[in-house]
Amino acid sequence: MFSIPLVILVPSAYGRMLLRLANTVKERSDIHLQIFAAGNDWPLEKVKEMTEAGIYKGFKPFEQLKSDFQQADAFLTVMSFEKAEEPFMKTSFTTKWLDYVPYGKPVFVWAPDYSTAYQFAHQHRAGIAVSEDDPVALVKAMIDAASNLETWQAACGGARKAAETVLNAEKIHTLFVDRVNHVCRQSQDTPNIDDLKELAR
Repeated sequence: MFSIPLVILVPSAYGRMLLRLANTVKERSDIHLQIFAAGNDWPLEKVKEMTEAGIYKGFKPFEQLKSDFQQADAFLTVMSFEKAEEPFMKTSFTTKWLDYVPYGKPVFVWAPDYSTAYQFAHQHRAGIAVSEDDPVALVKAMIDAASNLETWQAACGGARKAAETVLNAEKIHTLFVDRVNHVCRQSQDTPNIDDLKELAR
């Protein structure tokens, strides 16, 4: 059995997705889904049901989540399939990847194929992506991966490589600082607006 701690702030679209997934795995003995969230849009009876089932864990500060990360076998990141959310899914990036990949464990991606998450997973081989809006398809991908040592090890390797390269926190920080400094230097080199007006006369 493997457990998947899902650490995410849950907006309404994601909340509905995760509830569908929770309902799908609730009676399974081969997947232990754990959802950590600051809030949800579930009916109160579902919150109670999933809490009692050990699936919904509520909010936990990030520092406390690190022990859960260490004990988990895999991680899950999601992006909405709702049509109204499509522009956002094409331009936003799920930053949970930055938290997950340092642990060198498979990252499952449940997202439409046009989303940045899905495309990133394929481009960098940094996740096992499922683009069907169906929790059963996601569960099948999890079970198939867990049953195939080569697939599992490749996913672990992809996470480790991403942590060392494209999602390396220190490199991202350095790049950010360099870009900010570059913008600041450019602004200092820009001629004074009054000088530009004088030249335009």
